[in-house]
Amino acid sequence: MCLFFQRTSFAIEEEMGFSPSEMKSLLLSQPKIWRANGVSLLRRFEIAHNQIGLSHSQIVQFPQILMSRDFRIKQRHDYLKLIGRDQYDPLKPNYVSPSALVSSDDVEFCTTIAKTSVQNFNDFLKTR
Repeated sequence: MCLFFQRTSFAIEEEMGFSPSEMKSLLLSQPKIWRANGVSLLRRFEIAHNQIGLSHSQIVQFPQILMSRDFRIKQRHDYLKLIGRDQYDPLKPNYVSPSALVSSDDVEFCTTIAKTSVQNFNDFLKTR
C-alpha cells in the first residue's frame, strides 16, 4: 500500500505538476484519489487540464473530476463544446462548474447544464 501511495504522490506532484500545498488540499478533500489507478488518474487529469483547460486550482477546487470516469468527462465536455456551452471560467457568462460536469445523471446534466434535451445528447453519443 505504501508503494502505491508513493507512486500516486509522485504522479500528482511530478507528472501532473501540483504543488505540495495543492496535493495536501487534494488529499484532504478527496483521499480516494490516492487509491485510484495511476494510468486512469493521469488520463483524467490530461482530459481535465489539457483538453478542457482547467487550471490546477480549479482541479483542486473540484477534485471529484479526477474520480469520474474519463469517458464521461470527455463525452460531456465534447457535447458542451458542440453546443457552445463549454465555459469553465466563473467570471464569464454561462459558467459551467467542473463538478456539475461529472456529478449529475444524464437527465440533470442535459436539462440544467447543457440546457438541451436528453434525446439530443443521446443522439450525439451515438455518433461517437
